[in-house]
Amino acid sequence: MNVGIGDWVRGRTEAGELIYGYVESVDLYQGIAEVYVMGSDHEEVVGKRIALPRHMLREMPVNTFDTEQPIKQLIDVALFSGDEAWFMELTEKLVSIQKSANARQSDISNLNMKPNNRFGLSGLK
Repeated sequence: MNVGIGDWVRGRTEAGELIYGYVESVDLYQGIAEVYVMGSDHEEVVGKRIALPRHMLREMPVNTFDTEQPIKQLIDVALFSGDEAWFMELTEKLVSIQKSANARQSDISNLNMKPNNRFGLSGLK
């Protein structure tokens, strides 16, 4: 697998823990990538850097970051790295996602659940 610095990856540690995060460094000679762990089924490794063989990693699809939780985690990374422009971009995306979710919820709650006839009347009182 040709993972590079900054790539978002997922995989398993040698202990079998599922992880996802981004690649901070790559040692091409040893075939090792150092990953900053953003999420795992083993909470103790979250927020730490771990070295994994590159063949144990898979690149994450871009659409993975179109929901609220991953965007919040990326905002944390932007704050940690001090990248103000990326922080602002992610914050705008988060607000957009939240507005869309609120609009969908509003549309659902505004539906009239009474059966209507062709005149728009339900006949129910």
